[in-house]
Amino acid sequence: MVESEYSIAIGNDVNIAAGASNAMGLQSGQIQAGAHLSFAAQNGIAKGNRCVSFINADVSGVDSFGSGFMVDVSGSYASAFGTYLSAPYLSEFVIGRNNEIPLNPTSADATVFNPNNPAFVIGGGPSSSNRYNIFKVSYSGRTDISGTLDVSGASGVTRLLTDVENNQIDLC
Repeated sequence: MVESEYSIAIGNDVNIAAGASNAMGLQSGQIQAGAHLSFAAQNGIAKGNRCVSFINADVSGVDSFGSGFMVDVSGSYASAFGTYLSAPYLSEFVIGRNNEIPLNPTSADATVFNPNNPAFVIGGGPSSSNRYNIFKVSYSGRTDISGTLDVSGASGVTRLLTDVENNQIDLC
């Protein structure tokens, strides 16, 4: 059902709410009121301006993109691709599955730059009830890696092996 101006719905169960404009919904896509120049498809929900949502992604950040099952993108200029992901920070890029959900993100985190917030995250949790990040880089440059880091070069070059789980660092 199209209730907004200058909008297009293609397929079944598309809903473009009154108050949205210049939007496009495809096959069960949902565009909520206030979303302008947005696109939603395959059970995606677009809530923000100029956002894109595919396959059960809930995207409310301005100029943001989400694709995957149970993906939540609330940060402006943020993107997430995968399953059970959350991207609540400004300009955050999240991939993988079941990343950690921040405990207390503020509404300002979605729109105001903070060098301690993540820029890039790879989620690696085995389930939605057991979430963790296997790799995270913040805008300050801090890099957190879970698991083993094996850095090696050509033959005869020193090799660094870091095993975080066993508190082990070796130069080979």
